[in-house]
Formats: sequence, C-alpha cells, structure tokens
Amino acid sequence: MIEYLCNREEMDRIEEREQSLLSLLNTFSIDIIEHFDLDRLLNLALKAKFNRACEILYEFRGEYYEIVDCYL
Repeated sequence: MIEYLCNREEMDRIEEREQSLLSLLNTFSIDIIEHFDLDRLLNLALKAKFNRACEILYEFRGEYYEIVDCYL
C-alpha cells in the first residue's frame, strides 16, 4: 500500500496520496514504525516529493537538519 501511495508514475491525486501516507504515519506507534525499513520508506517519500511525510520520518530519526533540506 505504501509503495502505491508513493508511486511517482501515478500523477493523479498526489495531494490525496500524500495525505493518506501522512495518516498512516501518524497512526503508527513508535513500536510499529521501528519494524519498517525507514531508509526504504524515506526513499519512497523523497522520490514522490512528499515533503510532509519526509519531515515526519526525519523527525523520527532525529535528523532535524534534513527537514530544512527537504523543503529547500
């Protein structure tokens, strides 16, 4: 499901797909999100240019300087 939401080839409803991913990330507890491959999840979000999702993932990883980078 996450790969579909981040599929860059799918150009329809980009905002809705990012919002769905944000909803998923916000409902995950820390215990659940630690079982995901965060590097892969972050790469998918970066490729899809989902800056708000990247912000959440960078914050979870403690890479606050990267949050600024993704918006620049």
